[in-house]
Amino acid sequence: MAPEIILCENDKSKGYNYKIDIWSMGITAIEMAEGEPPTKKLGNLGALKAIVEGPAPTLTDQAKWSSSFSKFIEKTLVKKADQRLEATELLKSSFITKFENDEIEIRKRMKQMIDSIQLSDDESDDESDDESDDESDDESD
Repeated sequence: MAPEIILCENDKSKGYNYKIDIWSMGITAIEMAEGEPPTKKLGNLGALKAIVEGPAPTLTDQAKWSSSFSKFIEKTLVKKADQRLEATELLKSSFITKFENDEIEIRKRMKQMIDSIQLSDDESDDESDDESDDESDDESD
Protein backbone atom coordinates (compact mmCIF):
# COMPACT_ATOMS: atom_id res chain seq x y z
CA MET A 1 0.00 0.00 0.00
CA ALA A 2 1.42 3.36 -1.03
CA PRO A 3 2.11 5.91 1.71
CA GLU A 4 -0.32 8.40 0.19
CA ILE A 5 -3.19 5.91 0.51
CA ILE A 6 -2.53 5.50 4.22
CA LEU A 7 -2.20 9.26 4.69
CA CYS A 8 -5.29 9.97 2.56
CA GLU A 9 -7.49 9.97 5.66
CA ASN A 10 -5.68 13.10 6.84
CA ASP A 11 -5.80 14.89 3.48
CA LYS A 12 -8.84 14.21 1.31
CA SER A 13 -7.31 16.18 -1.59
CA LYS A 14 -4.67 13.46 -2.04
CA GLY A 15 -6.82 10.75 -3.57
CA TYR A 16 -5.97 7.79 -5.72
CA ASN A 17 -3.86 8.39 -8.85
CA TYR A 18 -1.51 6.49 -11.14
CA LYS A 19 1.52 7.21 -8.93
CA ILE A 20 0.04 4.69 -6.48
CA ASP A 21 0.29 2.06 -9.23
CA ILE A 22 3.98 2.92 -9.70
CA TRP A 23 4.54 2.24 -5.98
CA SER A 24 2.56 -1.01 -6.23
CA MET A 25 4.70 -2.15 -9.14
CA GLY A 26 7.84 -1.73 -7.03
CA ILE A 27 6.33 -3.64 -4.11
CA THR A 28 5.14 -6.38 -6.48
CA ALA A 29 8.64 -6.63 -7.99
CA ILE A 30 10.08 -7.17 -4.49
CA GLU A 31 7.40 -9.78 -3.72
CA MET A 32 8.14 -11.63 -6.95
CA ALA A 33 11.89 -11.54 -6.33
CA GLU A 34 11.83 -12.48 -2.66
CA GLY A 35 8.62 -14.46 -2.37
CA GLU A 36 6.96 -12.18 0.18
CA PRO A 37 6.12 -8.51 0.70
CA PRO A 38 8.81 -6.41 2.37
CA THR A 39 6.68 -5.69 5.47
CA LYS A 40 5.30 -9.20 6.00
CA LYS A 41 7.06 -9.79 9.32
CA LEU A 42 5.75 -6.54 10.83
CA GLY A 43 2.05 -7.43 11.02
CA ASN A 44 -0.71 -5.16 9.72
CA LEU A 45 -0.29 -2.16 12.03
CA GLY A 46 3.50 -2.41 12.01
CA ALA A 47 3.49 -2.50 8.23
CA LEU A 48 1.27 0.59 7.99
CA LYS A 49 3.54 2.45 10.40
CA ALA A 50 6.68 1.35 8.53
CA ILE A 51 5.23 2.43 5.17
CA VAL A 52 4.41 5.90 6.48
CA GLU A 53 7.31 6.52 8.87
CA GLY A 54 10.13 4.24 7.74
CA PRO A 55 12.40 4.35 4.71
CA ALA A 56 11.15 3.05 1.38
CA PRO A 57 11.40 -0.75 1.07
CA THR A 58 14.33 -2.26 -0.81
CA LEU A 59 15.45 -5.72 -1.82
CA THR A 60 16.72 -7.63 1.22
CA ASP A 61 19.88 -8.86 -0.53
CA GLN A 62 20.65 -6.38 -3.28
CA ALA A 63 23.85 -8.24 -4.23
CA LYS A 64 21.65 -11.12 -5.37
CA TRP A 65 20.02 -8.94 -8.07
CA SER A 66 21.25 -6.85 -10.96
CA SER A 67 21.94 -3.20 -10.26
CA SER A 68 19.43 -2.23 -12.98
CA PHE A 69 16.70 -4.19 -11.15
CA SER A 70 17.62 -2.64 -7.78
CA LYS A 71 17.65 0.86 -9.30
CA PHE A 72 14.31 0.22 -11.02
CA ILE A 73 12.72 -0.73 -7.69
CA GLU A 74 14.33 2.26 -6.01
CA LYS A 75 12.79 4.55 -8.68
CA THR A 76 9.31 3.08 -8.13
CA LEU A 77 9.41 3.25 -4.33
CA VAL A 78 9.94 6.96 -3.79
CA LYS A 79 7.94 7.89 -0.68
CA LYS A 80 6.77 11.30 -1.92
CA ALA A 81 4.34 10.64 -4.77
CA ASP A 82 5.06 13.95 -6.49
CA GLN A 83 8.74 12.92 -6.73
CA ARG A 84 7.98 9.40 -8.00
CA LEU A 85 8.76 8.90 -11.69
CA GLU A 86 6.11 8.75 -14.38
CA ALA A 87 5.50 5.44 -16.16
CA THR A 88 6.99 6.87 -19.36
CA GLU A 89 10.19 7.67 -17.48
CA LEU A 90 10.34 4.20 -15.93
CA LEU A 91 10.04 2.67 -19.38
CA LYS A 92 13.36 4.34 -20.20
CA SER A 93 15.18 2.68 -17.29
CA SER A 94 17.94 0.25 -18.19
CA PHE A 95 16.06 -2.60 -16.50
CA ILE A 96 13.30 -2.25 -19.12
CA THR A 97 15.25 -1.10 -22.18
CA LYS A 98 17.82 -3.88 -22.01
CA PHE A 99 15.13 -6.31 -23.17
CA GLU A 100 14.06 -4.33 -26.25
CA ASN A 101 16.92 -5.70 -28.35
CA ASP A 102 16.23 -9.21 -27.14
CA GLU A 103 12.62 -9.26 -28.36
CA ILE A 104 13.40 -10.88 -31.72
CA GLU A 105 15.64 -13.49 -30.10
CA ILE A 106 13.03 -14.21 -27.42
CA ARG A 107 10.36 -14.66 -30.10
CA LYS A 108 12.61 -17.08 -32.01
CA ARG A 109 13.30 -19.12 -28.88
CA MET A 110 9.63 -19.22 -27.95
CA LYS A 111 8.72 -20.42 -31.45
CA GLN A 112 11.38 -23.14 -31.22
CA MET A 113 9.99 -24.24 -27.85
CA ILE A 114 6.42 -24.29 -29.15
CA ASP A 115 7.46 -26.21 -32.25
CA SER A 116 9.35 -28.68 -30.08
CA ILE A 117 6.34 -29.20 -27.82
CA GLN A 118 4.04 -29.65 -30.81
CA LEU A 119 6.46 -32.14 -32.36
CA SER A 120 6.63 -34.03 -29.08
CA ASP A 121 2.82 -34.05 -28.84
CA ASP A 122 2.54 -35.30 -32.42
CA GLU A 123 4.99 -38.11 -31.69
CA SER A 124 3.03 -39.06 -28.57
CA ASP A 125 -0.17 -39.15 -30.60
CA ASP A 126 1.51 -41.39 -33.19
CA GLU A 127 2.68 -43.76 -30.46
CA SER A 128 -0.83 -43.88 -29.01
CA ASP A 129 -2.23 -44.68 -32.44
CA ASP A 130 0.35 -47.46 -32.89
CA GLU A 131 -0.56 -48.93 -29.50
CA SER A 132 -4.27 -48.88 -30.28
CA ASP A 133 -3.55 -50.50 -33.66
CA ASP A 134 -1.58 -53.25 -31.90
CA GLU A 135 -4.44 -53.80 -29.44
CA SER A 136 -6.99 -54.07 -32.24
CA ASP A 137 -4.72 -56.55 -34.04
CA ASP A 138 -4.51 -58.65 -30.88
CA GLU A 139 -8.28 -58.66 -30.52
CA SER A 140 -8.83 -59.83 -34.09
CA ASP A 141 -6.47 -62.83 -33.64
